[in-house]
Amino acid sequence: MILLDYDPTSGTALISTGKARCGQLEVRHVPVPRPPVAPPAVVDVIRSPNGGVALVGASPTSEEEIVLDNADQAIEGEISRGRLRGVVCNREVDIKVYAPYRGPALALVPVRRIGKMPKAVVRLLVYRPALP
Repeated sequence: MILLDYDPTSGTALISTGKARCGQLEVRHVPVPRPPVAPPAVVDVIRSPNGGVALVGASPTSEEEIVLDNADQAIEGEISRGRLRGVVCNREVDIKVYAPYRGPALALVPVRRIGKMPKAVVRLLVYRPALP
């Protein structure tokens, strides 16, 4: 599993639960102890019979690696003026994003359940290709 973000106040982590599909990455909030490495990280989650959770085998990764691992399912487009316009699964998408970035991008949208693409996103996983 991939630990995308950790909130020390609530003690919950944003963990991806599967592979990406049509530009969306399914995630959920899971109460876990503080991770041994800074997110994003690849971790194994072990649950005990009495409800406890442990993170083992943590290794750091980057958002770019996550997007490139799912590049065939990522949104291919461009971010400009706070909008991501692109194509995924032979459909055009136009999403309002709150990312301080402009230019071409491969992107994944973390969602609770894969389905209809959201109109606006706060969290976005982006790979920014270096173009000459």
